Amino acid sequence: QSSENLISVQVERDTFQQAVQELRIELLNLENKRDNLNFKKRVAKETIIELEERKISIASEKYELESKRKSLKTQISSVETELKNISGQLVKDRSVMELKQDTVNDTYQSMEEIQSKIRTEQQSREALLEELKVNELKIAEREQNLKIIRERIKDRYDMDIPADLIVDEEVDDLELQIERIFRSIESIGPINMAVQQEYEDEQVRLEVLQEQRTDLITSENNLRETIQQIDRVARKKFQDTFDQIKLNFSKLFGMFFEGGTASLNLVGDP
Repeated sequence: QSSENLISVQVERDTFQQAVQELRIELLNLENKRDNLNFKKRVAKETIIELEERKISIASEKYELESKRKSLKTQISSVETELKNISGQLVKDRSVMELKQDTVNDTYQSMEEIQSKIRTEQQSREALLEELKVNELKIAEREQNLKIIRERIKDRYDMDIPADLIVDEEVDDLELQIERIFRSIESIGPINMAVQQEYEDEQVRLEVLQEQRTDLITSENNLRETIQQIDRVARKKFQDTFDQIKLNFSKLFGMFFEGGTASLNLVGDP
């Protein structure tokens, strides 16, 4: 009986030991699993912390990038506005420059035109002055001829011709006067016909010369009046054109030099 009890106890002991051994093995497995889970948990926490830090870093970078984006957008908007202003200013400056260039061209053209007019007027004036000199020479020549005729008549007929003698009668009236003089001479008696003819020739020549002298004096007066008129017209045209150039120059100077003033003045006789 005792042997059976002993065997039964041994069996129970062995069974218990087997159970304990299995529990130990299971405990080891559980501890290994625990350690593994703890490791995974620690790794997971570290990963979570790293991800959180990365998330914060990304958020910070995102904020910085957003700030940079807004700043760049503001800068781009400012640059675009500045570009628009610059473009507008360029268009304005180009228009002003073209206007200035047109004004300069118009001014130069006006100056060329007035110079051409002045040259033309000077040529006309010189031509008239030359004609006036020629007529003055002719008048001097006629005066000399008249002087010679007066002296000749004085020597031959002992008669003075009035200095202010003016022949303004018509040819028909003169012929009637000559005819009456001839009738008077015939009633007086025979005279030296050669002397009479010479006197008549000299008288006719005198009248012709006086008429030519009168024509030349009239022509000279007309020429002088024409020259004076040309001078007046030329001076007026010159002054009008110069005043316009002066006004354009003042405007042009004010456009090139904002706030500046300038003027043109004539020096001497134009």
